[in-house]
Amino acid sequence: MSLNSRTPDIIHSLVMGLTTEFDTSSPILLCNRTGICLHRHELSERFNAYYCRVGTTRNIVVSDGVSDEELRFLIAHEIGHDQLHRNQDLFFDKKPFSMLRSTLEYEANLFASELLLDDDEILELLASEEYDLLQMARMLYVDEALLDFKIFSLKQRGYDVEPIYIYCNKF
Repeated sequence: MSLNSRTPDIIHSLVMGLTTEFDTSSPILLCNRTGICLHRHELSERFNAYYCRVGTTRNIVVSDGVSDEELRFLIAHEIGHDQLHRNQDLFFDKKPFSMLRSTLEYEANLFASELLLDDDEILELLASEEYDLLQMARMLYVDEALLDFKIFSLKQRGYDVEPIYIYCNKF
């Protein structure tokens, strides 16, 4: 599969298959159940997390200094690299939403948004019209840019929703 063919529909289907097969959408449990070794270490200021393979061992390394919210996102993002780009060692910059221009990072961010945010829950919150994007993001324990990115993905998959496109400034 070429990188250009990985549409939001394809990545959504991949995530749904993975969460169904392993009966979880928890990034930490997915690491355990898919055989990815998760490590916490002090990393340089340049990186918060990275994915690498050593022989046949798949590894995600996350900085000790990240918050719980960042931890969930970083692990989900790196699982995206494992599932989508397993044959490459990739480093993830300290600014998690700064690499939209890179197809690999875009896809890993899309994977993370699909893993961490349930379609039905987002659609229900949007339909209620009771909350703004920031309030919804806080309720879901995610960055508002990731939520906006998920809404963009929903729109790309045919749902009648309108992203604000703040992720363009953060990814």
